[in-house]
Amino acid sequence: MSVDRVSLGIPAYGSQSKDWWGPLVKQAAELHAQDIQLCDLHVVSSMMTDVARNHIVEEFLQSDAEWLRWLDADNVDKLGSLRRLLDTKKTLVTGIYTKRNDSGDLVAYFSAGEGEYTPVNHGYIPGEIFPIDSAGMGGCLVHRTVFEDIQRNYFLFDMSIGGIIAIHKGDIQGDVFDDAMANYDNKVIEGVYHLRLRQTRKKKPFPFFMLGFGRTEDYGFYEMAARCGHKLWLDTGVEVGHIGGKVYVPAEQRQREVQELRRRFYEPLAWRQA
Repeated sequence: MSVDRVSLGIPAYGSQSKDWWGPLVKQAAELHAQDIQLCDLHVVSSMMTDVARNHIVEEFLQSDAEWLRWLDADNVDKLGSLRRLLDTKKTLVTGIYTKRNDSGDLVAYFSAGEGEYTPVNHGYIPGEIFPIDSAGMGGCLVHRTVFEDIQRNYFLFDMSIGGIIAIHKGDIQGDVFDDAMANYDNKVIEGVYHLRLRQTRKKKPFPFFMLGFGRTEDYGFYEMAARCGHKLWLDTGVEVGHIGGKVYVPAEQRQREVQELRRRFYEPLAWRQA
């Protein structure tokens, strides 16, 4: 049987709790028994999550590992979850987790069009695997071809307002270096925002992840991956803990929903029968 070569990507800021370290060490110790070779731990500490993730991917692509498993410093993995994600044979697949509160809201989303997203609800069957459009990165498994295909299909440009942006080659029309465009730079004309770009000369990690425009860094990554043919899949059989005041897991929300159904329907029925 072949062995899957996996590296762990851990963007970190500050310290991690005992609820995080214990499960990580236990899982790492068991990977060899699941035909998984742990190639490396890519740990980058930065206040900017996009910076940390981009540096992690840069290190990963210099290795011979096939897969990069993201595990944020506030996410808890279960034994066997990585093996299950690998067995889906998807190049881009994630486990499921909730926000770090009692709302039970899932950090997994469908596209609502025009850059808007709506959360996946709890109407799924646990263990179901289906395509979605975005999610948190804390439980995601990515094959190296996802990053390589993005690099092949996107060109990097410096923005006149500062920073780097990746543009798909299919969206580049005309001469983006035309000096005449300077007259329209950073202006809104008939509902269209114009921003002047120049081919980047900066030596920085490829911006797979980018904070900005009121969005977290993961949305853009999933959008670029989908444009390159790598659809994101959600495996609801992999439940990832999210550390806040406690470790929040989707199973708790399902239990609360069952209890609410009992309160609303079964308890009144039992009273009438009595």
